[in-house]
Amino acid sequence: MGDAPELDVVAVDVGREADQRWDELETACRLPADLYDRLAESGAFCQMVPSEHGGGGRTPLAWFDLGVTVASHSGSLGWIVTQGNALLTSAVVVADPGLRDELCGVPGVRIAGANTALGVIHSAGDRFELTGRWPFASGCEGADWLVGIGAPEGSRDRSEVRYVYAPASEMRIDRDWDTLGLRGTGSHSIVTDAVRCRADQLVQFSGEPQLDHPISIAAARYGPWLISTSVAATQLGIARRAIDEVTTIVQTKAPPPLFEPLSQSQSAQRTLGNLNGRWNALSGAVRDALGAMWDSGCQGIEPTLDQRCNLAVANHLANAGSVEIVAEAWKLAGTSGLARSHPLARCVRDVQPLLGHVSANERILDFAEQARRTGEPPPIPIV
Repeated sequence: MGDAPELDVVAVDVGREADQRWDELETACRLPADLYDRLAESGAFCQMVPSEHGGGGRTPLAWFDLGVTVASHSGSLGWIVTQGNALLTSAVVVADPGLRDELCGVPGVRIAGANTALGVIHSAGDRFELTGRWPFASGCEGADWLVGIGAPEGSRDRSEVRYVYAPASEMRIDRDWDTLGLRGTGSHSIVTDAVRCRADQLVQFSGEPQLDHPISIAAARYGPWLISTSVAATQLGIARRAIDEVTTIVQTKAPPPLFEPLSQSQSAQRTLGNLNGRWNALSGAVRDALGAMWDSGCQGIEPTLDQRCNLAVANHLANAGSVEIVAEAWKLAGTSGLARSHPLARCVRDVQPLLGHVSANERILDFAEQARRTGEPPPIPIV
């Protein structure tokens, strides 16, 4: 499963089809089941899981690059592919063997969830019960497993927080996702009154690595980089599409009052050069930081604090910078991209939701700088 060339071909084909069916995604507020199935069968959601555990064994760079490419066709699809894989990879590297084997034992397993609220975990004999409601569970309607986070009632101690993996049939979905952009992610709320779980279904993402593999070294204890890099890949993919669309528009547009072709305008060409240069710089910074962490993992060395901060900052800047790039592309296109169905208009809508993601919070920069200065880990796991 997950052979690299086959996965690339399938993912891009699905991306192109999602682009053509954009209105279906937006109206239904979910990824169509046939596209979800094709992605799962291709191994798109287990790219970084080691091959000996049924995954594709791909590097984080390959995962990131494919995420950018897919998001350039459909931002919703890019987000589903990148963060869905992140949730599975995070569990595989730190979960007990029982849960890991259960997750990886089903070809094409699909996982969705959210850490946007803190549920309550109760002891119930030799089991546990989870109660809570978690908004923004992207891809939940097509998932086999759903994930929410919880802690003992009244506790805010991070060491007691657990990601709880439960079969999708044991939770319910509140279809409340009706947003400006990324509508096709189907990021509805998942809810449970008292789902019963085994002890191994409660996963501590900051736990010790459970696999002797580079991805385990790179991701264990520092799992948040998987999600923040998913954000960066999605936003950069949307920005790439915006640049490509406005580049096409500029070739033929000759706006009033002078009706001079923008293709001959130094200002327009300078703007395009600026957008491309900024995109390359933002993408390159994420790739460099991601590659450094992976190189450390391949050498059996945990990523340094500086490497982790570099990736956190690169992801943050990629998110914010992509929003700015889309806005400037939209401004250059003028009325040519105004129609709701135009890809550039879709980029304007799709780039907005993830600007509110926790990895976009300005305090990430403060925490990273403080960590560099003091050599002490930040108070929250920024990467």
